[in-house]
Amino acid sequence: MILLNFSGFPLLPFAGFGSLGVFLVAVVVFGIPALLMWLWNLTLPDLFGWPRLRYWQAFRLELICGLLFGAFHIM
Repeated sequence: MILLNFSGFPLLPFAGFGSLGVFLVAVVVFGIPALLMWLWNLTLPDLFGWPRLRYWQAFRLELICGLLFGAFHIM
């Protein structure tokens, strides 16, 4: 049985994959902030003199952006 949310998409898209699905979700959840941190630290400190981000700051920034812009329909 596949659980659906109100928009008709599966709530747990990786549920059929078992442990591979858990691994893929973990890669996405922890990989996106790492990519954000890398891009931020590569670009913004040199361009604008802004401070460098640590991993958990990038993780919180990704959560805040997801809440503000509604990107959590995939999680």
